[in-house]
Amino acid sequence: MSSAGCEALQAETDGYCVTNTGDGLELVGLSTGSMCALASTDVWADPFYNASLAWRGEFLYTCGADGLLRISLVGGTFEAIGLACQAVTDFAGGILRMTPVWGSIGSQYRWYESRQSLLENRVDRFYPGPMINSRMTASGSTLLTAWHSTGVIERYDLVTGESLSPIALEGYDDWIFGFAVTPRNELVVSDGIKIVVFEGDTGRRLRELPGPRPAIGLACTGPSEVRGARNQRPPVVRRRLATMPRSVVLGRR
Repeated sequence: MSSAGCEALQAETDGYCVTNTGDGLELVGLSTGSMCALASTDVWADPFYNASLAWRGEFLYTCGADGLLRISLVGGTFEAIGLACQAVTDFAGGILRMTPVWGSIGSQYRWYESRQSLLENRVDRFYPGPMINSRMTASGSTLLTAWHSTGVIERYDLVTGESLSPIALEGYDDWIFGFAVTPRNELVVSDGIKIVVFEGDTGRRLRELPGPRPAIGLACTGPSEVRGARNQRPPVVRRRLATMPRSVVLGRR
């Protein structure tokens, strides 16, 4: 995805992220903290639902009060897909959806290969996982999740079904209004006003971007990576799972 006027920001060594600032969709450079407007949108920057983003080419997926939304990064228009969700992230060439935290049953993480799968509510793969967090992102086969206010990021291997050691964020115990992992293995966290960058494996604090930097939801990339270009098959869960109920079809909106 390229936007006229944002080329310098997109070339930053540390990469860049897309976010909803409340005024619209913007890019933020992870080297300088520079911001560049992409498009205005009627999707409200709601930290309860919008703290997780999936970035697929020229579209963002996020959750809202009425379910899953698909937003154009070009014009800011959106499509209401209508699947109830708490969080969403891009994973293994598709979309991983976390069902709502309150009242969830069965598998909380459901993987969809394509937009068509989402529209038909055709779950292409179920994954088990923790039932207590409300934000998520993914890096390789590792799912990272967090509560809305914390200083610890939980990690979970979707291939083996095992819990991994958590990441304690150095000098941070605050709102989690967005977080993502970059191709440089840096963990970028927003509290809604400031953006802080940590080392992805240890949680060591690396830098805070010049602020204030309003940001609800983050999805990040490197200067040479094209989001959504890869079409990897999802990893197979190696342990045997109990039979999971199919999700209720909420319908296309």
